[in-house]
Amino acid sequence: MESPSPPEPAALTETSAEDRAKLEQLRAAFSDAADDRGTINPKSLRAALKLKTEFIAVKLFELFDRDSSGAIEKDEFVDAIGRVVFGSQRDKLSFLFGFHDHDHDGFIIRAELDRLIYLGLAENRLELPRALVEQMIDALFEQADADDDGRITFEEFSAVLARYPEVLERVTEGRAVWSTMRQEAAASPPRSSLARRFAHYLEAHGAELLLLALYMLVNLLLFAGAVERYALQGANGLVQLARGCGACLNFNGALILVPMMRRLMTWLRATPAARVIPVDASVGFHKLVGHVMFGFAIVHTLAHFGNYLVLEAPFFDLLLRTRAGLTGLLLMLVFGFMWFFALDQVRRSGHFELFYFSHLGYFAWFALALVHGPVFWIWALAPVLGYLVGRALRLRQRVREAEVAEVNLLPSAVTNLQIARPPGWEHRAGDYLFLCVPELARHEWHPFTISSAPEQRETVSVHVRSLGNWTKALHALCQQREALAQRGAPPAPLKVYLEGPFGTPSAHIFESQHAVLVGAGIGVTPFAAIIQSILLRARSGGQKSALRKVHFIWINRDQHAFEWFVELLAQAERDAAEVDVELDIQIYMTGGRDDLKSASLVLARELLYARTRADLVTGLRARTNMGRPDWEPLLTAILREHAPGRVDLFMCGPRGLVRVLRPLCQRLGMGFRHEVF
Repeated sequence: MESPSPPEPAALTETSAEDRAKLEQLRAAFSDAADDRGTINPKSLRAALKLKTEFIAVKLFELFDRDSSGAIEKDEFVDAIGRVVFGSQRDKLSFLFGFHDHDHDGFIIRAELDRLIYLGLAENRLELPRALVEQMIDALFEQADADDDGRITFEEFSAVLARYPEVLERVTEGRAVWSTMRQEAAASPPRSSLARRFAHYLEAHGAELLLLALYMLVNLLLFAGAVERYALQGANGLVQLARGCGACLNFNGALILVPMMRRLMTWLRATPAARVIPVDASVGFHKLVGHVMFGFAIVHTLAHFGNYLVLEAPFFDLLLRTRAGLTGLLLMLVFGFMWFFALDQVRRSGHFELFYFSHLGYFAWFALALVHGPVFWIWALAPVLGYLVGRALRLRQRVREAEVAEVNLLPSAVTNLQIARPPGWEHRAGDYLFLCVPELARHEWHPFTISSAPEQRETVSVHVRSLGNWTKALHALCQQREALAQRGAPPAPLKVYLEGPFGTPSAHIFESQHAVLVGAGIGVTPFAAIIQSILLRARSGGQKSALRKVHFIWINRDQHAFEWFVELLAQAERDAAEVDVELDIQIYMTGGRDDLKSASLVLARELLYARTRADLVTGLRARTNMGRPDWEPLLTAILREHAPGRVDLFMCGPRGLVRVLRPLCQRLGMGFRHEVF
């Protein structure tokens, strides 16, 4: 007997005020995608939902276009989405069944399911062996086709989804349906009281604010003191302004060296002083001082130019034939060159060498400043000596060669170097080093996080993502060496120099009771070392830490990036069961989504996981979540789990994620630390 078609959806149930607000935002998103007539055609629907395949766009279009007019109107679209998100379970099942029943005969056959799963893999940028995909389809079809007649009825479809209710909920929740629209239609997360947010902000940034206030006060006093002295001497306002800025330049020119004394910062980070001195903000403070100096330098120079114009002597004689004028001009040129190439837009453009070589101009800047300013040496003596001692120690280290014991060329153009551990080398989990490869460039040093645990005594490991000219050249060099080895002509061991190790904010992890580690892309590197160190410490029964549970969240765009550390994580899952440190691994692949178009794929993954207890994407016991983390409920659940204990979040990743997580952690009362070079 022929199966009846699925029932028509019932009237949309009453929605809450929040749901109605989301639907109104969805209407606005529709307007952005609609044509001049206020309707959407299949092509614009595909663009709005960011669909890769035309077939899925056409199928969804047919379900939305309920009057078969060939165009979707705003109310028609919002009503359809509303029934999927807010309708009854039968409404949702009816929509999903219609999406799978391509010829509208009331049945889903193997070919229809096969097509949607393969298209779902393409939509989610998943590449799996064909045999595994066929195994998934077999498992799903066998489960759903209860009477074994080679086709799935609506009742059979509903029955199999009833056994996995979380799948239906996941693919029809509002976030899954409309997060692909160009305008996000999610409600803003709740905010705590202003007093609570302020208290958390002071707790997290109190030391930084105190340092900043002290820094501003010193600059103000120096400026005011210089202006007053020269006013008493009868100097004009331009000279007073120039001298006030000059006094601040003396102070800042000496201070700018202190945050870059990496050995001092690393030592301080390991002492109780790190609780009151914002060591983790040293790089940011260095940048702040640099920008302030450049501002003072511009005003100082312009004030002197103005003064030269009102004096009787010719302007260019004063500028080019006096020691103060000529050295001041050269200082400004050198400083402007350094400042421009140190801007983030330049440093992160893939041309790191521009920043590196231009910043070597600080040798010339300090030499000129000592000649230009008669009292600058008093300010700069101690910092310069301290910096020179640090440089001498660094040069001494750079004389020591190390050999690369093993090279692994990983997906997404990542180069893993296993470097033979130099004599006397000691580092802590999360530390970073500077690497020089003479075969590429003898004078270029680049910072990389150490990805191996301190307890691994044979090698020091780094993972290098090919983003700039030098890192791409390193990857190409290793490819060439691998090709030679495969042809039976292995080259001599690759020589490198190491400088370091240097500490990072990650060192504080072992002081936390409950830690959340968030790594985005190659930002997972410090946490790879930390997770290894935690488990090796616990297994050996050696050095103890306060850690009781670690929540590790790794975010990547595509599945291949997970191959960098998947073996390490698999070992970590096995080891964690044998030690007294709990490890919760959560994987997110942002290039995919568990939504309407992937419903059969989501269900097939669930069925296969139930059989194998291994995730389809990574092979781990931890499942891969498609899409971006929903941070508010995720972190709230972690806080609730460990209440009233303190939870600290450590992250290494892009600035966009920092802008999301920093205020959220502040609002929730979590500690926040971000690793940055």
